[in-house]
Amino acid sequence: MEFLLRYKEFVSPSQALYYSLKLLMYSVIFLGLFLLIGEIFSTKLTFDGLVKKLTVRILELVILYEIFRAVLSIFEYHRVKLTFLVDASISFMLRELIIAVYSGRLDINLSISVGVILFILALLRITVVRFSPSVERISS
Repeated sequence: MEFLLRYKEFVSPSQALYYSLKLLMYSVIFLGLFLLIGEIFSTKLTFDGLVKKLTVRILELVILYEIFRAVLSIFEYHRVKLTFLVDASISFMLRELIIAVYSGRLDINLSISVGVILFILALLRITVVRFSPSVERISS
């Protein structure tokens, strides 16, 4: 009986939710990779089309990973880490830029606007890293 009481103290509800979300995150990413591999072998695309499709799908998985990391940081640090959110935003903007390049929609207005947004996000990322509070990670 004492073992159950110690086990109850060991796994709190927030830790159980944290590990559940982490398991969900890994499951979604592995499912995405599995579907991506299946899509490679099932489609009859040219090499250029395959590279375009792979690049877009992999960048989507990177964005999902960044968003999951931001959510999990709430449980680890008991605050939202802005670096993870800025990283997700940068990944999303790079994805949009690459899609525009591959689809042939890249013009001067789009490239300047995406460049300005990426520059602002990079400055925000540097500022967030430089002035982040020195809060240590909470052991989970």
